[in-house]
Amino acid sequence: MAANRQIIINRYTIRIANADGDTALLLYGYYHSINDEPSVAWADGTMCWHRHGILNRDGDKYTVKDSDGTLKWHVNGNLHRVDKPAIIWPDKSRSYYIHGRYIKTEGPSN
Repeated sequence: MAANRQIIINRYTIRIANADGDTALLLYGYYHSINDEPSVAWADGTMCWHRHGILNRDGDKYTVKDSDGTLKWHVNGNLHRVDKPAIIWPDKSRSYYIHGRYIKTEGPSN
């Protein structure tokens, strides 16, 4: 088994990649997105965006894109989106959350 490969970008930032193709970007030891690149990307296609170790992304952009196509929006680590779904599932159903609190689910499976 090959060891993880570390690329030091600067004295505070490290990119880690393993033999399976998973990558992570860390700032001061925490997952952190830089220039809107995902902070974690798994070989299966799942991607996450973090700010200082917490799921968060500027603007109305998803923070998690699962390999099955599920999209999730987080603010400060909580599922959250005002007047829009915080999760869009592969079957196009939509789940709504405010500050991590579940509100409702709408869509094809209901």
